[in-house]
Amino acid sequence: MQSIDDVRDALLEAFWTDQLKPLPGDHPEWVEVWLSSDEEPVIQQFRDLIQKLEIAEHEHRPLLRFPERSVLLLLANRTQLAQLIEFSENLAELRSARGAAGFFIELENRDQAEWTRELQGITTFDPNTDIAVCILDHGVNNQHPLLQPALSDADLHTVRPEWGTHDQHGHGTLMAGTALFGDLQAALESRKPVRITHILESAKNPPASSRTEPETFVGTHDRTRHQPAEIQAPARKRIICMAVTTPDERDRGKPTSWSAEVDSLASGAEDDRQRLIFDQCREYQS
Repeated sequence: MQSIDDVRDALLEAFWTDQLKPLPGDHPEWVEVWLSSDEEPVIQQFRDLIQKLEIAEHEHRPLLRFPERSVLLLLANRTQLAQLIEFSENLAELRSARGAAGFFIELENRDQAEWTRELQGITTFDPNTDIAVCILDHGVNNQHPLLQPALSDADLHTVRPEWGTHDQHGHGTLMAGTALFGDLQAALESRKPVRITHILESAKNPPASSRTEPETFVGTHDRTRHQPAEIQAPARKRIICMAVTTPDERDRGKPTSWSAEVDSLASGAEDDRQRLIFDQCREYQS
């Protein structure tokens, strides 16, 4: 019996032509299944087989046809892939699915909304969490249905009321999505349950139109920007995400008034309150 299993595993490895990712294990993963024909009867016969084996085909990725080849995207584990090889004489090769963010970006609005609703349906938010990620950027628009459950209006802050809390550039809102879901493409494609165990806060950076003062203006506001969040919810375990940088490279890594301000905040040198601060390329932690 062991020898039969060894032969089955060797055969499965032979069909797996992806050099970058290993074969799926017990948990189903998205896999490109290449058939040795582009004829409709062969494709339909294969689809009848995956239905019998209870293997899901991607609902939104169309079948690809090439001369003497066709490609389907299936959600299958290692055992199911071995069954495909055993029961189909038209299977040519197996590869890990190659996700493309452009697929989601180029969808029509109604299709994007459908994907959003599907992700909403498998996402749960911890209502009792005391962990927050505070985004220091040009504001965040929290009306997106994937952001709303984790970013309330009360957690949108700004130093000066005339700046507003809205995001005019889009960058802060995108950063919020990344801070909340991580790899959103992976979350959309995997269809695995998603549990969010933190919330978001936004502290607006001076708008570009307001930057008429020296660059130290931005540095000094690092202290005041996050303070409304700390005042409102002092007991939260807060991670500060500084998603902006200076537009020039004049200092080339040398210490500046800005970096000194960030170091002071992280170390708690002035108020004995240590903070975890991330920027686009570094981590500050005392």
